[in-house]
Amino acid sequence: MTEKLDFYDVIGVLIPGTVFLCAGAICYPSLASHLAIPQLPEAFAVIALVSLALLCGHVLQSLASFIEPLIEKTWGGRTSEKAFRSGLGERYLPKESADRIAQALSKAMSVESGLRSKFLFAMQISETAGNSRVARFNALYAHFRVLLVMALVVLLMLIHASMWGALRSWPCSSKLGVCILASVVTALFWNRARQRAIYYVREVLLTAERTLLQRPANS
Repeated sequence: MTEKLDFYDVIGVLIPGTVFLCAGAICYPSLASHLAIPQLPEAFAVIALVSLALLCGHVLQSLASFIEPLIEKTWGGRTSEKAFRSGLGERYLPKESADRIAQALSKAMSVESGLRSKFLFAMQISETAGNSRVARFNALYAHFRVLLVMALVVLLMLIHASMWGALRSWPCSSKLGVCILASVVTALFWNRARQRAIYYVREVLLTAERTLLQRPANS
């Protein structure tokens, strides 16, 4: 069973779930004490905590997938469509390169289609090309997307606990410092997830173009 689980699948679930549980125990210690079951053996308690962390990680992943359109709006729209419209910047994918790839995709499809259809066609080509970097970049994008949601949820928990939870008794400077730190981490994960989305889209498009150029002219 374990050979069917990718490394990024594991860390993309276990790490966010564990951090979420730790933040919950800090912000709401009374709730954490109610969840403790001292009668259970220590080994079983460890298994139960790991299982709970995995469950929380899957919930965060589901939430990240659900609010992905909202996240993409903060980036200026869906990255794949933005690539065709205006490119991804000189650092990642210039506009002229995106136009060249779009023309190659339209020629291969033999019909004019929308931006989303072009990218789906490019995804199909890149997957059949067997480029492992495409799957890896996609996994990294999903990983940092869930880390962004985790950081945002933890930030909201810290703000709530600072006003109504266990952090009310903390000095104002400590509460402010923790919230600022959580805000900085959230901003860093936001930017990193955006970059990973760009890397994934660029790799899909470049792989599709390279595959089309290698095909015989009559195919």
